[in-house]
Amino acid sequence: MSEESRRQGPATIADLPEGLYEVDRAYLVDPAHRRLELRGTTFEIYTDARGRKHLRGRSLVTNVAFVAILEDAESVDLVLSFFEDYFLWLEEPAIQAGKMFTPETESSLIFREGRRTSFITRQRFEELAGLG
Repeated sequence: MSEESRRQGPATIADLPEGLYEVDRAYLVDPAHRRLELRGTTFEIYTDARGRKHLRGRSLVTNVAFVAILEDAESVDLVLSFFEDYFLWLEEPAIQAGKMFTPETESSLIFREGRRTSFITRQRFEELAGLG
């Protein structure tokens, strides 16, 4: 990504170059701003056969914590921080997770865009993640 585009920031995921991105911080959040930290998160920007860009990614999640957040909320969002100053909000992302074996086990969590994906400010990221 060029220095100029880093200063201006992307407007949509279509403005991001195709490739794999390492995430600094990732949280599943519910409407009450309870958060579940995800580990080892990456996402990929890719172009489909029609020429449209999409986002998909993966991370690790502790099974018991994942089940707990889903028990109390009808939906969860995903907020991501990357390149230290870029923040994404995936509203109601499509999520697939591994089968639960023991409560302490971590499983892969695979996600892709859901209802809407948008860039947000650091302040909004912290609000959504219950960090502020």
